[in-house]
Amino acid sequence: MKNTTVLFLAVLVVFCGCAKTTLDKGTIPPKSIYNRAGVTILSPNELGWTVVQSSESSIVFEKSENEAITIASTRTYAIEGFVKHDNNPFIPEAVDNVQIKRRAQDEDFLTFLEEKKEEEFGPLKMLSIHFNHVLFKGVRCLEYDGEFLDERVSGSEFQYFAVKGYICRHSETDDLALEMEFSHRSKSRGFPEHMLVVGQAFLENIRF
Repeated sequence: MKNTTVLFLAVLVVFCGCAKTTLDKGTIPPKSIYNRAGVTILSPNELGWTVVQSSESSIVFEKSENEAITIASTRTYAIEGFVKHDNNPFIPEAVDNVQIKRRAQDEDFLTFLEEKKEEEFGPLKMLSIHFNHVLFKGVRCLEYDGEFLDERVSGSEFQYFAVKGYICRHSETDDLALEMEFSHRSKSRGFPEHMLVVGQAFLENIRF
């Protein structure tokens, strides 16, 4: 009887584990709500999306169709390598305005993020790229978009890579950054028009 009970529990654990894995990787309803590290994310507002990666600080949604893969993701990560300059050379020492100094620090931070993002895109052949320092949801953020050719998979259905996103300081601490990104890989350059709409809505629906 004892052996039978142990066997039943073992089967139950395996079954529950399989069920959870299947649920995480299965198609999800549009605008499903997820909370990660103080950030509220709504999945893209259309059918056919799956969760392909998830942790306490990140989540990745994916949709595959018509020989293309589209990714929507957010991640919160520790900022490494950024040196905050309390005495900005472009601000006179006599200026004792917290908001002005904070804005200068933010600009330094966004420039640092811009350089890091350029490094990330380094292995790809750039076709176009734009960086802007913007106010997004009341926070100074780096906005970026670009189109690239991935020569490592040249000739395949995934050789073109298009991306749009924001990186902002996390609302809870200056030591964390929040990256929100929407990207598309296919045999054609750029985003399909309908995916641009879906992507912009995904980014706009994130709350932090």
